[in-house]
Amino acid sequence: VMERKDDLFFLFEIKFRNKLVEHVTDWLMCSAIQTVDIDKHVLRELDQCAVIAVGVLLKGLPLHPDEGDGGDVPEAKSQLFLKYFTLFMKLLGECSDKLAESELLDESASEDTVTLRRLIIVAMSNLLSANIESGLVHAMSLAYHDEVQTRSAFLEVLTKIVQQGSDGFQTLGDSVSTERFERLVELVTMMGDNGELPIANALANVVHTSYMDELARVFVTLFDAKHLLYQLLWNMFTKEVEEADSVQTLFRGNSLASKIMTFCFKVYGASYLHNLVEPLVAWSLTQDIVNLHFEVDQKRIPPGYDILQCRANLQRLTERFFTRIMTSTDKFPPQLKSVCHCLYQVVSQRFHESGTGAVASAIFLRFLNPAIATPYEYGLSDRRLPPNLARAFKFMCKIMQNIANHVVFTKEEHMKHFNEFVSARFDVCQQFFMQISTPECASVESSGQSTSFMNDTNVSALHRLLWNDQEKIGRYLAKSRNAKAVGRRPFDKMVTLLAYIGPPEYTRPVLETRMTGQNILPCKFEELMTKRKAADSEEYKLVKGLNIFYQFGRSKMGYPVFYYVARRYVLHNIREDILMFYILQALKPYSARKFDIIIDLTHVGAKNRFRGQYLPKWLVLYPQQIYKNLDTVYVYNPNTWVRDYVSYNEGSFNQVEGHRSIHFIEDLLELKKFIELDHQKVPSATRGLGEDVTVYHNAWRLGQIHNKVHVKVGSKAVQLTMVDKTKLLGYDVVLNDIYYAHEIEAIHFTEATNTFSLKVSTNNNAVMSFTHPDAAKIVEGIRYIRNRWEISQPQQMVSHHKIEAKDVPGTLLNMALLNLGCSKPLVRSSAYNLLCVLTTAFNLQLEGRLCESDGLCIPTNNALFIISISNTLARNENHLTLEFLEECITG
Repeated sequence: VMERKDDLFFLFEIKFRNKLVEHVTDWLMCSAIQTVDIDKHVLRELDQCAVIAVGVLLKGLPLHPDEGDGGDVPEAKSQLFLKYFTLFMKLLGECSDKLAESELLDESASEDTVTLRRLIIVAMSNLLSANIESGLVHAMSLAYHDEVQTRSAFLEVLTKIVQQGSDGFQTLGDSVSTERFERLVELVTMMGDNGELPIANALANVVHTSYMDELARVFVTLFDAKHLLYQLLWNMFTKEVEEADSVQTLFRGNSLASKIMTFCFKVYGASYLHNLVEPLVAWSLTQDIVNLHFEVDQKRIPPGYDILQCRANLQRLTERFFTRIMTSTDKFPPQLKSVCHCLYQVVSQRFHESGTGAVASAIFLRFLNPAIATPYEYGLSDRRLPPNLARAFKFMCKIMQNIANHVVFTKEEHMKHFNEFVSARFDVCQQFFMQISTPECASVESSGQSTSFMNDTNVSALHRLLWNDQEKIGRYLAKSRNAKAVGRRPFDKMVTLLAYIGPPEYTRPVLETRMTGQNILPCKFEELMTKRKAADSEEYKLVKGLNIFYQFGRSKMGYPVFYYVARRYVLHNIREDILMFYILQALKPYSARKFDIIIDLTHVGAKNRFRGQYLPKWLVLYPQQIYKNLDTVYVYNPNTWVRDYVSYNEGSFNQVEGHRSIHFIEDLLELKKFIELDHQKVPSATRGLGEDVTVYHNAWRLGQIHNKVHVKVGSKAVQLTMVDKTKLLGYDVVLNDIYYAHEIEAIHFTEATNTFSLKVSTNNNAVMSFTHPDAAKIVEGIRYIRNRWEISQPQQMVSHHKIEAKDVPGTLLNMALLNLGCSKPLVRSSAYNLLCVLTTAFNLQLEGRLCESDGLCIPTNNALFIISISNTLARNENHLTLEFLEECITG
């Protein structure tokens, strides 16, 4: 499959390959776990096949750890790297032991061991080269390892990585994150051979309607920064025109093309509108104009008004505005000229006579008339229009819209009197539209300076939109007509880049609307915390980084959904008031409308509790509007500790007992009734507990009172789910206790009575006893996950100091030269090969002193050779001296 990868559209590829690596490395652990009884020859063959598979899977694969509860993605990647690297080192150690005893083995076994060693080195090279920033600092100390085979193997790994090219080391350094965001923007703004935008078009087609306004802002801002706004407009307008039934329905819906056009008018036309309309509105509000009468509908005209004079007044007003607009072509923004030109060209291709009409409709209907009709709302006037003038402005907009549309009035009798005025201005208006539709560069010429996108809100939003919809983008591209030519490589690059960057923050910035909760007055608690500058504290930043509370998606009722992951809050690390303040800040933008909260109580315990004196404050410190708009609280996975905690703090919980808005969820599938799957963001650590589980029903938990439980043995934890429901907050609830492999201290099995006992560290080391007909299988499963966890724990390697890309040649050169003086021939040979590839990869001037070849014998007395190489390097490559000396001291 990996060899034919380019012929496939591989959705979920990074996750899938990471999961496969996890499972296949489990097979490699089989020989270390005594419960597996397999013939040694078969096991050796399985090891070889598994290492080949892992090596192929790891090639170019960024490690993608399961979303843990630590919040530190780089650290999680580092730990995952150590887990696999440790396993490979153990396997290499076993190979070395077997080779040392080779005289006792048959020849085929010895050959198999040599082959296995070579395959392990390939797998290690692929692992390290794809994850250099996570793994190099952990692995580099192996270049000075006491064990000769280990040291030689690592030098071979480094040699293979350098042979693949020096570009792999460019990910070292502090700027790599910024560079990856810039590459992500380049990928989205990348054009195909025919001017198409594969990733941008795919995202535009799959994004949820609630995110379209945000996507329009992101696209316009980033494409304009890359001087590709015209190409974006062409692609989006073309799709709109292709899907339109007729010219009358163009840009009339809430499509992305309409929103992009509106955003362009808003951003690029603001200054033009102020300069054009503001003086006209100010003139209209002078006493000479504001006291005039403009009512032209005979049915509504008050007694004593001269209808002819009213028409003349309206005509004079319209003429003033219209003339100013028609003579403003030289002030018309170049970006909007680009929008108009693109619109004209795209519409004319399908509807040949309607190009100018489309421009006219867009300019007056979407841009000028809304601002003229409501100048106060657009910030073009410091006071509202009086009623008579507001009605005059509406009449005026009707007249100008008809002039723009090249039509006279036919239905409204009172407006037919202006038909002569309208038709007399058709030609002038058409000329105006032709002038503003001329091709003109929309962007200022590049200044030559590269833009840093690291902290840019728009790039963060793009990252989140791509991350959440990457599978949908893949499906869309796979279905496109030229999928292989256009979609495959950009999609691969996007998925890989996203895997390296990691997940985004889930809280989405709320676009300013009339419904925004920012209008809620600060409560006393908020004022106090703001005065203390709580948002600048390290604890506040920790809460944000841990994703204890975040917003994602909407319920089927359309309400925003928030998540509180209880186990991520640790009392000793974060004060309750800091958490309460953070949650208030997260809720506030949404609090003017209904919202839901999901409380994930999976594996919660005493360290995650709120102290008793703080519990009542949760119900009084927030503004009443927040409590009022909280619609439903979904509670998932309560355990026996939660039951005892609620019972102990009964007085505080009495206020919410039996509350209609609380809903206990027994299974995550049940959550789908209320929230669609693509709008859920339950932590993967929670969701993963339900995967790959063997369930043993109706086991008896022995004690003073016997209880029935379902024992669920998974790949990482044991779950004890109560059969009988328990009263909690007035509801009948299923309790589920979870114990991870590392928490299991001991397990004992009594075959005669089919009973077993568990001792777990999180339960005050209490011993729990159970009986079940399949007790032997349960014990075997629990021991397996415990042993598997122990074996997967990374060795505590000595971490090397952090290096950057520029430090690599000098650092690796020193490693090669130091090991070249080793007394063991295997290490000397590996060091010499590393020196050769370094010379080639970094173009070091060694004056042809090296001869790269397999099987060279490097003599022990090579001190003069090493000194000679050092002298030549010092003379020709003196810029490497500092890194060389620093690594020399480290080594």
